[in-house]
Amino acid sequence: MSYINISGTFYYLCSVLDGYSRSIVHWDLRESMTESDIEIILEAAKEKHPRRGRDHSDNGPQFIARDFKEFIRISGMTHVRTSPYYPQSNGKLERWHKSLKSECIRPGTPLTPEDARRLIQQYVDHYNTVRLHSAIGFITPADMLAGRQAESTRRETASWMKRAGCVNNAGSGWREDASYNDLAGETEAGSAGMQPCRGITWWAHRDDVGRGGSPFAPSQNTSDR
Repeated sequence: MSYINISGTFYYLCSVLDGYSRSIVHWDLRESMTESDIEIILEAAKEKHPRRGRDHSDNGPQFIARDFKEFIRISGMTHVRTSPYYPQSNGKLERWHKSLKSECIRPGTPLTPEDARRLIQQYVDHYNTVRLHSAIGFITPADMLAGRQAESTRRETASWMKRAGCVNNAGSGWREDASYNDLAGETEAGSAGMQPCRGITWWAHRDDVGRGGSPFAPSQNTSDR
Protein backbone atom coordinates (compact mmCIF):
# COMPACT_ATOMS: atom_id res chain seq x y z
CA MET A 1 0.00 0.00 0.00
CA SER A 2 0.87 3.64 -0.33
CA TYR A 3 -0.72 6.85 0.87
CA ILE A 4 -2.28 9.52 -1.34
CA ASN A 5 -2.82 13.02 0.03
CA ILE A 6 -6.08 14.47 -1.29
CA SER A 7 -6.83 17.97 0.01
CA GLY A 8 -5.15 17.22 3.31
CA THR A 9 -6.75 13.80 3.81
CA PHE A 10 -4.68 10.67 3.34
CA TYR A 11 -6.21 7.76 1.44
CA TYR A 12 -4.87 4.25 1.06
CA LEU A 13 -3.80 3.06 -2.38
CA CYS A 14 -3.39 -0.68 -2.79
CA SER A 15 -1.87 -1.94 -6.05
CA VAL A 16 -1.60 -5.49 -7.33
CA LEU A 17 1.39 -5.76 -9.66
CA ASP A 18 2.40 -8.80 -11.69
CA GLY A 19 6.07 -9.29 -10.91
CA TYR A 20 6.88 -10.89 -14.28
CA SER A 21 5.31 -8.39 -16.68
CA ARG A 22 5.22 -5.31 -14.37
CA SER A 23 1.55 -4.98 -15.32
CA ILE A 24 -0.82 -3.37 -12.83
CA VAL A 25 -3.41 -6.11 -12.47
CA HIS A 26 -5.73 -4.22 -10.13
CA TRP A 27 -5.75 -1.24 -7.80
CA ASP A 28 -8.11 0.47 -5.38
CA LEU A 29 -8.21 3.73 -3.45
CA ARG A 30 -9.94 3.52 -0.06
CA GLU A 31 -10.43 5.50 3.12
CA SER A 32 -9.41 2.46 5.17
CA MET A 33 -7.31 -0.59 4.41
CA THR A 34 -8.08 -3.48 6.72
CA GLU A 35 -7.38 -7.15 6.23
CA SER A 36 -10.88 -7.55 4.76
CA ASP A 37 -10.20 -4.75 2.26
CA ILE A 38 -7.05 -6.53 1.12
CA GLU A 39 -9.02 -9.73 0.57
CA ILE A 40 -11.60 -7.88 -1.54
CA ILE A 41 -8.87 -6.32 -3.68
CA LEU A 42 -7.14 -9.66 -4.21
CA GLU A 43 -10.41 -11.33 -5.15
CA ALA A 44 -11.04 -8.60 -7.73
CA ALA A 45 -7.57 -9.20 -9.16
CA LYS A 46 -8.22 -12.95 -9.32
CA GLU A 47 -11.51 -12.38 -11.15
CA LYS A 48 -9.68 -10.38 -13.82
CA HIS A 49 -6.86 -12.90 -14.13
CA PRO A 50 -7.90 -16.27 -12.66
CA ARG A 51 -4.52 -17.88 -12.25
CA ARG A 52 -2.84 -19.30 -9.19
CA GLY A 53 -0.04 -17.07 -7.97
CA ARG A 54 2.20 -16.09 -5.11
CA ASP A 55 1.64 -12.95 -3.08
CA HIS A 56 4.70 -10.91 -2.23
CA SER A 57 3.97 -8.23 0.35
CA ASP A 58 5.48 -6.37 3.25
CA ASN A 59 4.86 -7.08 6.94
CA GLY A 60 1.95 -4.73 7.46
CA PRO A 61 -0.70 -5.79 9.98
CA GLN A 62 -3.13 -6.65 7.18
CA PHE A 63 -0.71 -9.21 5.76
CA ILE A 64 0.25 -10.94 9.00
CA ALA A 65 -3.31 -11.30 10.31
CA ARG A 66 -4.53 -14.82 11.01
CA ASP A 67 -7.61 -14.34 8.83
CA PHE A 68 -5.42 -13.29 5.90
CA LYS A 69 -3.33 -16.43 6.24
CA GLU A 70 -6.51 -18.48 6.12
CA PHE A 71 -7.69 -16.55 3.07
CA ILE A 72 -4.43 -17.32 1.28
CA ARG A 73 -4.76 -21.01 2.14
CA ILE A 74 -8.36 -21.25 0.93
CA SER A 75 -7.51 -19.36 -2.27
CA GLY A 76 -4.78 -21.85 -3.13
CA MET A 77 -2.09 -19.17 -3.20
CA THR A 78 1.19 -18.85 -1.37
CA HIS A 79 2.42 -15.79 0.50
CA VAL A 80 5.94 -14.42 0.88
CA ARG A 81 6.73 -11.34 2.98
CA THR A 82 9.63 -8.98 2.57
CA SER A 83 12.42 -8.62 5.09
CA PRO A 84 11.46 -6.18 7.86
CA TYR A 85 12.67 -2.59 7.33
CA TYR A 86 14.02 -3.46 3.88
CA PRO A 87 11.64 -1.97 1.27
CA GLN A 88 14.11 -2.71 -1.53
CA SER A 89 12.99 -6.34 -1.41
CA ASN A 90 9.65 -5.13 -2.79
CA GLY A 91 11.33 -2.78 -5.23
CA LYS A 92 9.04 -3.32 -8.21
CA LEU A 93 6.02 -2.07 -6.33
CA GLU A 94 8.01 0.68 -4.63
CA ARG A 95 9.07 1.93 -8.05
CA TRP A 96 5.49 1.84 -9.35
CA HIS A 97 4.18 3.92 -6.46
CA LYS A 98 7.05 6.39 -6.86
CA SER A 99 6.31 6.81 -10.58
CA LEU A 100 2.58 7.18 -9.96
CA LYS A 101 3.06 9.92 -7.40
CA SER A 102 5.71 11.89 -9.29
CA GLU A 103 4.11 11.65 -12.75
CA CYS A 104 0.40 11.54 -11.95
CA ILE A 105 -0.71 12.56 -8.46
CA ARG A 106 1.55 15.56 -7.83
CA PRO A 107 1.17 17.14 -11.29
CA GLY A 108 -2.56 16.41 -11.39
CA THR A 109 -3.27 17.57 -7.81
CA PRO A 110 -6.63 15.81 -7.35
CA LEU A 111 -9.05 17.66 -5.07
CA THR A 112 -11.48 14.80 -4.46
CA PRO A 113 -11.23 11.00 -4.30
CA GLU A 114 -13.18 10.85 -7.56
CA ASP A 115 -10.59 13.06 -9.27
CA ALA A 116 -7.81 10.88 -7.89
CA ARG A 117 -9.44 7.67 -9.13
CA ARG A 118 -9.89 9.16 -12.59
CA LEU A 119 -6.26 10.29 -12.78
CA ILE A 120 -4.94 6.99 -11.45
CA GLN A 121 -6.98 4.97 -13.94
CA GLN A 122 -5.71 7.09 -16.83
CA TYR A 123 -2.14 6.64 -15.64
CA VAL A 124 -2.56 2.88 -15.15
CA ASP A 125 -3.91 2.54 -18.70
CA HIS A 126 -0.96 4.51 -20.05
CA TYR A 127 1.53 2.58 -17.92
CA ASN A 128 0.16 -0.82 -18.96
CA THR A 129 -0.44 -0.25 -22.67
CA VAL A 130 1.67 2.69 -23.90
CA ARG A 131 4.73 3.32 -21.78
CA LEU A 132 7.80 1.21 -22.60
CA HIS A 133 9.43 -0.44 -19.58
CA SER A 134 13.20 -0.79 -19.62
CA ALA A 135 13.28 -3.64 -17.09
CA ILE A 136 11.35 -5.92 -19.47
CA GLY A 137 13.15 -4.99 -22.68
CA PHE A 138 11.46 -1.71 -23.58
CA ILE A 139 8.03 -3.14 -24.27
CA THR A 140 4.73 -2.45 -22.56
CA PRO A 141 3.62 -4.49 -19.55
CA ALA A 142 0.44 -5.41 -21.45
CA ASP A 143 2.50 -6.98 -24.25
CA MET A 144 4.64 -8.82 -21.72
CA LEU A 145 1.57 -10.04 -19.88
CA ALA A 146 0.01 -11.37 -23.08
CA GLY A 147 3.21 -13.06 -24.24
CA ARG A 148 3.75 -10.70 -27.18
CA GLN A 149 7.21 -9.59 -26.06
CA ALA A 150 9.14 -10.92 -29.08
CA GLU A 151 6.87 -9.24 -31.62
CA SER A 152 6.70 -6.03 -29.62
CA THR A 153 10.46 -5.89 -29.13
CA ARG A 154 11.13 -6.24 -32.86
CA ARG A 155 8.53 -3.60 -33.68
CA GLU A 156 9.71 -1.06 -31.11
CA THR A 157 13.40 -1.64 -31.83
CA ALA A 158 12.92 -1.14 -35.56
CA SER A 159 10.88 2.01 -34.94
CA TRP A 160 13.46 3.49 -32.59
CA MET A 161 16.41 2.63 -34.82
CA LYS A 162 14.65 4.24 -37.77
CA ARG A 163 13.94 7.42 -35.79
CA ALA A 164 17.55 7.48 -34.61
CA GLY A 165 18.78 7.35 -38.19
CA CYS A 166 20.46 3.99 -37.81
CA VAL A 167 19.47 2.66 -41.25
CA ASN A 168 22.31 2.57 -43.75
CA ASN A 169 22.15 4.23 -47.15
CA ALA A 170 20.75 1.13 -48.78
CA GLY A 171 18.06 0.92 -46.12
CA SER A 172 18.83 -2.70 -45.48
CA GLY A 173 20.85 -2.77 -42.28
CA TRP A 174 21.92 -1.04 -39.10
CA ARG A 175 25.05 0.94 -38.46
CA GLU A 176 27.54 -0.83 -36.24
CA ASP A 177 27.59 2.04 -33.76
CA ALA A 178 23.85 1.88 -33.15
CA SER A 179 23.21 0.53 -29.69
CA TYR A 180 19.88 -0.45 -28.21
CA ASN A 181 21.33 0.45 -24.82
CA ASP A 182 21.32 4.12 -25.86
CA LEU A 183 17.64 4.24 -25.01
CA ALA A 184 17.01 6.03 -21.74
CA GLY A 185 14.35 4.55 -19.55
CA GLU A 186 13.16 3.50 -16.16
CA THR A 187 15.25 1.07 -14.16
CA GLU A 188 14.82 -0.42 -10.74
CA ALA A 189 18.39 0.21 -9.58
CA GLY A 190 18.35 2.78 -6.86
CA SER A 191 14.68 3.52 -7.31
CA ALA A 192 13.45 1.74 -4.22
CA GLY A 193 13.95 2.35 -0.56
CA MET A 194 13.17 6.04 -0.35
CA GLN A 195 9.84 5.62 1.42
CA PRO A 196 8.38 2.29 2.58
CA CYS A 197 5.12 1.53 0.79
CA ARG A 198 2.87 -1.40 1.46
CA GLY A 199 1.60 -3.40 -1.44
CA ILE A 200 1.39 -6.73 -3.16
CA THR A 201 3.45 -8.09 -5.99
CA TRP A 202 2.25 -11.16 -7.85
CA TRP A 203 4.82 -13.73 -8.89
CA ALA A 204 4.54 -16.72 -11.19
CA HIS A 205 4.83 -20.31 -10.08
CA ARG A 206 7.64 -22.23 -11.72
CA ASP A 207 5.24 -24.22 -13.92
CA ASP A 208 3.55 -21.01 -15.08
CA VAL A 209 6.92 -19.51 -16.00
CA GLY A 210 7.60 -22.50 -18.17
CA ARG A 211 4.38 -21.87 -20.08
CA GLY A 212 5.01 -18.22 -20.82
CA GLY A 213 6.10 -16.39 -17.72
CA SER A 214 3.22 -14.66 -15.99
CA PRO A 215 0.67 -16.33 -13.74
CA PHE A 216 -1.92 -14.23 -15.58
CA ALA A 217 -0.68 -14.69 -19.15
CA PRO A 218 -2.98 -16.82 -21.33
CA SER A 219 -1.72 -20.37 -21.54
CA GLN A 220 -0.65 -21.52 -24.98
CA ASN A 221 -1.88 -25.04 -24.31
CA THR A 222 -4.93 -25.52 -22.13
CA SER A 223 -4.92 -29.30 -22.39
CA ASP A 224 -2.46 -29.63 -19.50
CA ARG A 225 -4.45 -27.43 -17.16
